[in-house]
Amino acid sequence: MYQKKKKCRTDFAEIDMKDDKSSLELQNEVFMKHVDLKHCVSFLVKCDVRKANKYVKQEPVPVEKETEKPVEKEIEKPVVEKEIEKPVEKEIEKPVEEVKHEIEQNKYTKEMKALTRLSGDTISGEELRRQLEESNGNVSAVIEKIVFKLMNQHIETQGLDKENKIKDIEEMEPGEKSKEKLKKEEEDEKVGEIKPGINLQGHCENNKCLASKGRLLVWINIGFAEISFVSDKSNFECPDCREKTVTSITKAMFYNSNHSIRARNDNTRAVEDNNYQCTYTIISGLSYELKAKKIRQFAESIEDLIDRSEQAMNSKELTNLVMELQKYDITVIKPPNLKGNDRLLEKIQADYDGDFNQVFDIGRFTILCDNPNKLQAAVAVIKKADQFNLIVSEDKDFFNKQSKTHHRFHNIKLYVPKHKVYVEMQATLKNFTTLEGYTTIENPKLSHSFYEQIRAWKPSPEEEELKQASDETLIKINDIICEWIDTKEIKKIANRYKPHSKIGILKPPQLKGIFEKDVNLMDNTPLKLSQFSYDQLCTFNPEKEKGKAIHVILFEYFRKYIMKEINPASRADIASILKESRKKELEEDAAIFQALETYIPLQANNYPFTDNNNNNNNNNAYDCYQYIIDLLEKKEEKLSEEEEEKQIKIEGEQSVIILQGKSGGGKSFILSHLEQSLWEKYIDGDSTSLIPVYISLPKYYNEINETQIISQALQMKQINKDIIEIIRENMSFVFILDGFDEIFDKYNKYNKNNSDKYFCDRFNLSEWNAKIIVSCRSHVLNDYDIKHILIGEDNTKIPMIYLWPFSKMQVYDYIDKFIKINKKNLINDNSNWTTQQYKETLKNYPNLYKMIEEPFLLRMILTVLPSLSYQHTIGTKISKAQVYEAFNEQWVDIHVKDVHNKLAELRIQTNPKKIKFAFQQYCQDLGFEIKIFGEIFNNNNNNNNNNNNNNNNNNNNNNNDLYGTDEQTFKQQSLEEENVYDSTYPQQLVRKESNTINKDNHQSPRYERYQEQFNTTNFTEQRQKEKVIGSGADMNCGGIFGEDEEWIKRKHKKQIDEYKEALEAQVNHQKKKRWRHE
Repeated sequence: MYQKKKKCRTDFAEIDMKDDKSSLELQNEVFMKHVDLKHCVSFLVKCDVRKANKYVKQEPVPVEKETEKPVEKEIEKPVVEKEIEKPVEKEIEKPVEEVKHEIEQNKYTKEMKALTRLSGDTISGEELRRQLEESNGNVSAVIEKIVFKLMNQHIETQGLDKENKIKDIEEMEPGEKSKEKLKKEEEDEKVGEIKPGINLQGHCENNKCLASKGRLLVWINIGFAEISFVSDKSNFECPDCREKTVTSITKAMFYNSNHSIRARNDNTRAVEDNNYQCTYTIISGLSYELKAKKIRQFAESIEDLIDRSEQAMNSKELTNLVMELQKYDITVIKPPNLKGNDRLLEKIQADYDGDFNQVFDIGRFTILCDNPNKLQAAVAVIKKADQFNLIVSEDKDFFNKQSKTHHRFHNIKLYVPKHKVYVEMQATLKNFTTLEGYTTIENPKLSHSFYEQIRAWKPSPEEEELKQASDETLIKINDIICEWIDTKEIKKIANRYKPHSKIGILKPPQLKGIFEKDVNLMDNTPLKLSQFSYDQLCTFNPEKEKGKAIHVILFEYFRKYIMKEINPASRADIASILKESRKKELEEDAAIFQALETYIPLQANNYPFTDNNNNNNNNNAYDCYQYIIDLLEKKEEKLSEEEEEKQIKIEGEQSVIILQGKSGGGKSFILSHLEQSLWEKYIDGDSTSLIPVYISLPKYYNEINETQIISQALQMKQINKDIIEIIRENMSFVFILDGFDEIFDKYNKYNKNNSDKYFCDRFNLSEWNAKIIVSCRSHVLNDYDIKHILIGEDNTKIPMIYLWPFSKMQVYDYIDKFIKINKKNLINDNSNWTTQQYKETLKNYPNLYKMIEEPFLLRMILTVLPSLSYQHTIGTKISKAQVYEAFNEQWVDIHVKDVHNKLAELRIQTNPKKIKFAFQQYCQDLGFEIKIFGEIFNNNNNNNNNNNNNNNNNNNNNNNDLYGTDEQTFKQQSLEEENVYDSTYPQQLVRKESNTINKDNHQSPRYERYQEQFNTTNFTEQRQKEKVIGSGADMNCGGIFGEDEEWIKRKHKKQIDEYKEALEAQVNHQKKKRWRHE
């Protein structure tokens, strides 16, 4: 009962405070309160008597408020009532009866005024006076009778209205009945958006405006400002037509602001309020002043603000509101502590330029709901905070409209009048919160930590791109957390997720040599972002879809903006780049590429093959490829400390594998196959998985900077220099160094005074976590060089592998594969030949039968064997030179045919014979030049190295047996190779060129002719005509081009120009090579 009385007093106190309420409104409010009248009548009498007295004495009120939902205030035209002075009249004495009658009439003057104010026009004055007289002036009794009477009338009226409505519906036709039940509610359409500050509503008078044509009301946002206007003589810009044609204003709304409004009049006061949404009706013809400012705290210092905030958060008003929300299973989280001083000061300075009265989140309540409907209900309850003596001063809906960072929430600022401070409440769904202990998001701190890194960052012009990318990345992360993108899209992103354990995230090069604790102390945001993103990607291992999608977004940001795209971001990226680079190298090296298609396991042994060995019954030989794989994948065993030290030394020695074999014996072939196989076995991101890197030493070796050969090779394979050191520390490799014999002369010459001869030390290979395989042609290095350069003086257990030739069974297997590939790629025109045909043909030529033991020659012989069998009778001794010549002839024919077909597609008529002749002549000339310069270069090298070689040979005679070196075999092979070249070209021509070399300047007549041609400005054009179009041939009679040559040239000018440029570039390249040789 006490509670009811208290509530009643509160309700009537509120009514008492609203002086501008009409009597009918007061009655309705009393009726709607549902209070116990017996306990409230006396209080009602007192308050209404006070109101009556106040009403009699007060001046006319110019601004009349009207409370709506949301709060709406209506300003009516002020009514000024002036008191009229009456002339002084003389008092006239009256009879006693008249005096008694006047006393009787004035007996209940005050009571009558109070009752008249309360009842208004509903009860006549005579009825009120009669009831007062019956009650002997008891106002309480009269009010009770009036209230009961009016309530009964209200109920009766409702009943009659309901009966009449039912009667009307029954009298309606069936169609009209359904329309009445489904009556459509029509809403007034409005144009424009309501934004914080002042918003004015009116009509546009522009005839060309669509809003004006439809007689639609428009909202004009003024923002936070101070304005004045006359309601029907305004001049505001229409949001639709953008013309200043809104001349009449009907309403003013203040949204999320501290505001005041006043109708200009000497006797009026400005109405001030800080409710988040207040609407006022504008009266036509009046002049108004409107002010709107941003909400601010009222503290005198930061300490004062903290103290007020703490008291407000613990106040009874907020406690009651929280308890009301918690009744409906809504989670309300109050922070255990207010924001720390350091963090608060930093934010005030960075975000508000030191103005602490702009801070509202010193302490913030977080409201978590299970679903959007419950969230909507919770926000609606908070907005009715006036019943808890709180004022909702700002409502920012970022749940349905995206915020700057795309966090999803309702942000409400509550004003606590008792403490004169604003407190913030943030409402969202449980699925969207990142509050630790309440979130369902994996790694919830990631988003907030990222935000803290970039929140106060003021980037330089160079850092602007990174700042923008960081903001966009944070937005993308929040889009996933708050589901601004649908679940299908989140799943799609999550499917791209690969953990750090699989791809191996690489440390950014900018963090090289810097400790994490030092980074945090630096005032360098880009560096902090590098450290933050790297740490997060390495430690965050999500299992849910949202977490995986967030990891993907952060990794893409890391790859593009931290590693800057020029650097690989992971071990998987390194592997991908190297694999693609090797693929291109193989495409350029057609011989190796085709050879891999016909791979046959090669046999090897721990000693070299000699003619005394039986290759068809080599029980001691092993599969070379498998043997190398076993050495690379040798598993470690648990050892004692002493054994472990020995094992480390042994492993260091066994990290190098030396492969030797004859020229054409298949060294490059098997190493390419080994690399391809290792790529197939490679596991992305596995730090223990070996990455193969094939390095052709003749291509990459630079004697001036040989210590950086691996780095240079990786850069040639599109690995950026900045990341190489990071790669060295984080990855395991197999470096396949092919062709050491081809760089041996340079290696020995340039560093002849270098006491360190071991190639691993000279190439700095010990700095890499890598195993090394190096290939070398047999008999090029003597025993001394092998011992000191390839093996190393201190190493004794480095594996030395010698390739052995093909056996008969391997040859036959190779022939089977060759036939299949020939049918597929059309290596020659005899794709219909069978295995048996090849076998029988080879038996008919004993010399060829011996050559086919070498993989390189076997492929060449099989390619040209059909044409050789047509040219030579059975039993003819076919030399290697003849095989080379036939192969070159066939190779030229294939390429001439290809050129002819491509020109035919351009409708260019050509003469294949002349193309072939020009091409052969060019190749022959180029071959002579190479031979001449090669002899000059080799002679110079031989003169410089003769003494060193003689000394080395004397020292190594004792080791011949150990390594199986056969000096006689070496000499014989050299003679055979020299005879091959001499047999390829006419002997008299070779002798002629050799004899005409000038001993002083080492120049031949042919060289002088080429030099003269290169000095001619039109040499390229001349060369093109001679070698491509035909030497001096009549263009219209037998030239490559037909009679429509000029027309074709015009039509295909672009293609011809490109061909000229390519040819000129090739000639210039040869010229530069020639100069380098000189």
